Formats: sequence, structure tokens, C-alpha cells
Amino acid sequence: MKIYRRFLASYLAVCLIPLLLSFFTIVKLERNEQASMIEDQHEMIENVQAELVRSLTDAGNAAEIITQNTTIARLGNQYDLSIQEVFDLVGLIDTLSTPIDQQSVFDSSFCYFFRNQFMVSDVSTYHAPLLNIYTDARGVEETAFFSMLEDNQTLGTVRMIEGKNGDGYLVVLRNIYDSLYKEKLACVGIMLRLDKLFAPWSGEETEVFLADEAGNLLYGSEKADQLCRTKAVKKAKNETVRLLGEDYLYSVYPFDQDIQYGFLTSKRSYYQNVREARITLAVQLVLLCAGGVALALFLSKKTWSPIEGILLFMTRSSGEKNASDEEKSKLKYQTLEGLADALKEVVRERGTLENRLIQVQERVNTDCIARYLTGASEDSSALSQYLEEGQSYRVLLFVPICPETSDYFSGVGQEDFNKTLHILHFAMRNIIEETLLDIRGGFCLEMTDSVVLLAEEPINEADIEKSVRAVKKALDVALSCYVSSECFSLSYAPAAWKRVRYEYAQEIFWQGVPRADIRYIGDETPNTDYKDSYEFLEQQQKLAGLLSAGKYPKARKCLDEMLEGLLKKDLSAETVCYRYWGIAEILVSCLPEGAKIPDCKTVWEMKNALTEIFESLAGDEEEPAFENKNTLWVKEVQEYIRENFRNPALNASMIADHFGLTLSTFSRRYKNAAGHGILDELHMVRLEAAKKLLEDGVSVSETAEKTGYVESRAMIRAFKRYEGMTPGQYAGR
Repeated sequence: MKIYRRFLASYLAVCLIPLLLSFFTIVKLERNEQASMIEDQHEMIENVQAELVRSLTDAGNAAEIITQNTTIARLGNQYDLSIQEVFDLVGLIDTLSTPIDQQSVFDSSFCYFFRNQFMVSDVSTYHAPLLNIYTDARGVEETAFFSMLEDNQTLGTVRMIEGKNGDGYLVVLRNIYDSLYKEKLACVGIMLRLDKLFAPWSGEETEVFLADEAGNLLYGSEKADQLCRTKAVKKAKNETVRLLGEDYLYSVYPFDQDIQYGFLTSKRSYYQNVREARITLAVQLVLLCAGGVALALFLSKKTWSPIEGILLFMTRSSGEKNASDEEKSKLKYQTLEGLADALKEVVRERGTLENRLIQVQERVNTDCIARYLTGASEDSSALSQYLEEGQSYRVLLFVPICPETSDYFSGVGQEDFNKTLHILHFAMRNIIEETLLDIRGGFCLEMTDSVVLLAEEPINEADIEKSVRAVKKALDVALSCYVSSECFSLSYAPAAWKRVRYEYAQEIFWQGVPRADIRYIGDETPNTDYKDSYEFLEQQQKLAGLLSAGKYPKARKCLDEMLEGLLKKDLSAETVCYRYWGIAEILVSCLPEGAKIPDCKTVWEMKNALTEIFESLAGDEEEPAFENKNTLWVKEVQEYIRENFRNPALNASMIADHFGLTLSTFSRRYKNAAGHGILDELHMVRLEAAKKLLEDGVSVSETAEKTGYVESRAMIRAFKRYEGMTPGQYAGR
């Protein structure tokens, strides 16, 4: 008993104080985590505020620069645009796309002209009847979007508009007025997508949401919606609420006018850290206990008798064969071997925890590197752990070719396709890492439809082919590989990734399926200039005129010529898409209301879609399925002109008033339907009557008076413009 008391006294003396300190540390841990959680949220709030101010300021500056464009000011004063002016309108696409290329949070930029009701964005131009194409592409209500433009009377402002799919935009608007600041000529806007703007601060554990002053949700997830429906949003700070079975800390702050923004932070992630810390402390306590036992044994050597008594006791205890299992387990830890086994178990447990921490850190690094490559973040610190700054490397994109046709997907149902594809990418990543990163530094990560590898040089084609063959042999999946040019700085990684992704997208657009090959991609900037744009605009006008006149065989021939130009490989995918939408606008405008333009991903889908639209429009070429409503309207206008052309007061405004339309709307509609302007039609009717009078010997001045010209000089100018000669020359001939 005395030996036991000495051993126990030594153990308590060594371990009591650390045990007490650890106990108090565990008690205070949750409170410290709560304070750390609030501090992290405040830091996030400051970052969001700074980023919002910077993004809105950049958008305002970009809009201000665009409004100073002389082409915009000139076109804004026009009620109707000529062919050359429409071509100038196309030239504004590059100007509007500049800020979109510079800022990842900028989703789109546009310029709307109030007088002629034309609109141009960073990707295309839009006629008045087809303005909904732009709003549909953004996922917003057309009425709400243009009401926002009409109601905005200030020189510059910021507005928010909700999307149809739960997302939304912040829109920075800049108006252009006439010289007296009485009438708005145009409005330049830059749209900032909220999910891109708040992406760096939104994830599984944190979220940014927007609500109006009444607490109604404007932007956010299901958790934010439940919070707003509880009417708990009252500009609170550091409040706790339970949402969807979990506890969240939330704060709400004013944003702009009647809008406020807030943050939701899950407590679970922080308390997970608490649990991990408690496990670590428990392991440390076990180690302290073992150390206390070892120290007690060391001190007991000062007296041989107690040590001898303990060793004899352990030997006798371990040798008892008739002891029960419970007694044997107790006796086991009274020997040095039993103590050694216990220490080994603790070490193994701690090693398991460390492996888990390494896996968690690897997932965090993967997310950070993926966000850096895609432009969602500018932090390259995670990538610097695998690639040294200044060390040359390349970006490789591995894409599986038709994986669903391989044996790997045999027997896999549609409901398990995405899960199986994720497993396939994981297996591809392991094989690529094993074959390409075994002797060089780098990092490999999975994307939605591919595997991306950043590997240090030198890496040759034989190494890549070896990796591709290994994937084919193990998974029965062929790969298409795109290799970037050599990079010498970590800052080049996003551009290199974007370049190989662009090349992959181009191949999908033109071929539908990538080739099983290895392609080295250069650094040259893809050519996205619009080639032969003037010729294309003339073909558009010709096609519109033929459709309006009901000449479907000639229209089909014109369409075939345009489709042949659409399939030119020297055009970029962006140019082909622009021309596809231009042709589709003309065809769909001749269909009954409600017809929509199909969304196509390859050039062959575009060609087939345009052909199907035309066939549904033309029907039987000998007997058209229906008479175009625009053709009937054009005939009605022409009949009205023939009845009233002798009236000198007859002009474009008078004709537009007769048909109940504004001058700009009437002129645009007639030109699109007839293929020429309303003034051209009026002059042609008057000159037709004038030529008959001149052939009968009527004088020039009398002819001008009888055909509706105010004076003979006006008729002479019209003759020179349309006939290439004067009235006297025509009469003499």
C-alpha cells in the first residue's frame, strides 16, 4: 500500500497542474471560438464593403469613359440609322467589351438609344422588336429592365434588378443628355452579377444575402429566405438564429437606399474546430499521464525497495492464469509492456488525426487553386505551395472523350451518371498524378468536365502519351490533352488555363467532340474580329426584303449563301454566334408571336436550327403556308401613299401619324419589312407619275406641282438621285 501511495503521489504531482490547466482551457474554448467567429465576420464585412465600393467605383468610371465615345453621342441623336450607322453600331461592341474583360465581376455592358430604340451590348446588337433577347440572356424581366432605364433621371446611379432564377444584378447606369439636358439620348450601363460579386465570401459555411428595408429577401439562399420570413432582419449585429436545423450567426448592415445586406455564418464549422481541439487535448492529456508515470518510475529509482516491489507485483500479476478477462485487462496496464502498448495506441490515434487534417488542408488548397485559375480569386498562395515562383511550368487540360460509351459506364443508370463521372475524374487524377508528378513538382485538380494539371518543366510529349495510355488501359477512356506554352510566373496560370479552355471550347464548337490527340497551344490572342461585317449586313437586309415580299425561293438561296459563310473555319466562334443571332432575328420576326430563337452550342446545330426555322416559315414554296403580316402592312402603306402623293404636305411624319406610330418606330418597321426607307417609297411613287407627265410634254415646273413637290428644284434633286439624270434630260430622251 505504501508503494502504491508513493506511485500515486508522484503521478498526481506531475499531472495534476497540467490537467487543471487543460480543463479550464476546454471550458473557455467555446467562448473563445465565439469571439473568434465574430472577429472573422467583422473582418469579412470590411472586406465586402471595400470590394463593393471598389467594384461600383470601377463600374462607374468605366461607364463614364464609355459615355465620352463620340460614336455613341452621334448615334444617340438619330431617329433612324442608315446601313453605315448600323455598321458603326457593331463597332461599339469592342468598346463595351473592354471593361468586361478587365473585371471578372462585370457580367455585361450595354448602351441603349432612346430615340431610335437600338441597343448594343458587349456581344451583339439588338433591334427594337428583339430587345428581349438581351434580357432573356441575362435572366431578367424585360419590362422591369427597360422601366429602370426609362425611370432613371439622374446623370449616374446604381440600381438592383432581380433575375428570374433567383439571382440578381447591380446595374451601374450613366445617362447621356442633349446639349440642354432636357432629353435623354442614351444610357450606358454595366451589370454586376451578385453571385460573382459575393462569390469570394459565400460558401458552405458562410453566405452573403440582400434584403429590402422591410426584410424581404432580394438575393440569397434558402437559409437567408427562412431568416427573412421570420422577420428577424432588423439591422441586427452578431445575433444567433436556428435555420434548417443548424445554428447561424448573422449580421445586417445598410447597403444602398432601401437595400441592406447581411452575413450568415454557420457555427458548426467553428464548433467542429472545438471538437478537434478537444480530441487533440485529450491525446495530450494521455501523453501527460504516460509521462507522469514514466517520471514517477524514474524518481522511484532513488529507493530500490519500492521499485523492486512494483516489478515483483507486475510479474506476479501478469503470470496469473486463472484471472478473468476484466482482471487481465487491469493487470495488463500494470506492466511496462502494457504501458508501451497503450502509448503505441495513442501514437496511432494521433497519426490518424494528422492524416485527416492533411486531407482537409488538401481540399482547401484544391478549392483555392481552382478559384485562382478561374479568376474568382487573386490569391496564388495555395499554388505557391506546389510550384516555386520563377520555376517554369505548363498547364495541361485532360478531357475524357465520350466517357458514357466506355465500359466504365456499363450498367450505370442516368440517375448515377454524375456520381460515376465524378469517380472517373478522381481515378483519372490519381493516374495522372502517379505518371506525371512522380519526378517533378506540380498540382493536379478535378474540374466539372476535365482534370487540370500544373506540372514543372521539363515535360515532354512522351510523358503525356504514357499518362494517356495508362488512363486508357485502366479506365477504357480516351483522353484529349491541351498543353499550354511554358509559363515562368504564378501570375500566368489563370491566362494559360483560360487559353487551353478556349481552345477546347473552339474544338467542341466546330467539331462537337474533341480529337484524341495532344495539342500544344500558343500564347497568341484568339482573333474575335468581325470579318466582312458590311457584306453580312447587306445580306441581312436582302434576306429581310425577300421574306417581306414573300419571295421564298430567292430567300432560301440568300440564306444558303449566308450559311455557307457561317461555316468558314477562319471565323471565330464568337463571330459565328453573332451572325447566327442576326440571321435568326430576321427569321423569327416573320413568325407568329411567341416564337423563340433556339440556343445552340455547335455550328452544325446553328445551321440546322436556321434551316428548320426557314422551312417552318416558308412551308410549301409554291403555296406559302400563310401571307406574312408585314407584307400586308407594307401594301397598305404603299396604297395610302399612291392615294395621297399629290399632297405637298405628305411626308414621313404624316404617314406615321396616319398609322398611329411614332416616326422612329414606323420608319424602322417599314425599312425592315420593305427593304428600303419610307421616303424612298414616296419619291419613287412621285417620280413614276412625273415621268408619265414629262412623256406627255408637260413642263418641269407644272409636273413638280402636280406630283406633290413644293418646287421644281426638289423634283430635279430627286430625279438626279434616283434616275441619274435631270427631268429635262429624261424628257429629251
